[in-house]
This record gives sequence, C-alpha cells and structure tokens, in this order.
Amino acid sequence: MVFWNLGLWPYYTINVGGTSGTTSAPPTQQAHSLTLYGATENSISASWTRGNGQYCLVTCYEVQANAQDVPDPGIIYTGNSNFNNAPAIFNGSDTKVVYTGTGNNVTITGLLPNTQYQMAIFEYNGNTVSTVKYNISNPPLSRASTTTV
Repeated sequence: MVFWNLGLWPYYTINVGGTSGTTSAPPTQQAHSLTLYGATENSISASWTRGNGQYCLVTCYEVQANAQDVPDPGIIYTGNSNFNNAPAIFNGSDTKVVYTGTGNNVTITGLLPNTQYQMAIFEYNGNTVSTVKYNISNPPLSRASTTTV
C-alpha cells in the first residue's frame, strides 16, 4: 500500500490505497483532428481521432471565462455531455468535463446561445486513482460558437 504522511509524523499516517509498482504511464500520443460542427443555439458536436490512450477526456469552457484548466493527476472524472450538469474539472473551475470514455465523438448540450466555447481532449491511461495518468502536453483545442436564438 502507498502511505502518505501529512506532516503529522509520527502520529498520523493516511493510507490512500493502491500498491506500489501499479501506476501506469501517460499516453504518448494525444488525440488529434478535433472538429466542432453542427452548432445550434444550445449545442455543439465534436469529433476527433484517438491517440494511444486507453481513454480520453473532453473538456469544454465558455471562452469569456477564465483559462481552460487541465485534469489533475490521481482524479477519475465522470463526464456529462449536458454542460449544465457536467462536473467542473476542480472546485471553482469554469472548465467542465463533458466526456470520458473510449469513443471519438460527443454532442454537448445545455450551452448558451450566441456564445463561444473551447474544447480540449486529453488522452489517459489507468482507471483507478492510483493508476490514472493524463497526457496534458499539447492537447488538441478547438473553438466554436452556438447560434443566435
């Protein structure tokens, strides 16, 4: 098991799970050819060509918000293609996780009309907190705007 000491040694040691030697390496090839299409007043579709990760994670944020954030190592995200219900990549972030899985397309709904959004894709390996590794180097980015009502 992996043990972390929070500076309270020798009194408290917290076991965060996992076993040594089981961490995976991040993928070496990002997804590419990210295309955004079919924009309506409240949705945008995206498709891409997969890299060499076991899975991919797609993020989306409103361009006028703060800069787009990247996934944190050691966190397993669950995407939701409804932007309003999608989880933030971390508390206080404007970046939402709109897809996680093995596919190569998603339609994001729940968007505001006449608004520009940016999406990014991050390939990753591992499916537990102790093994997940994201490739955050040069993810494909693309912007599109929803239509006017």
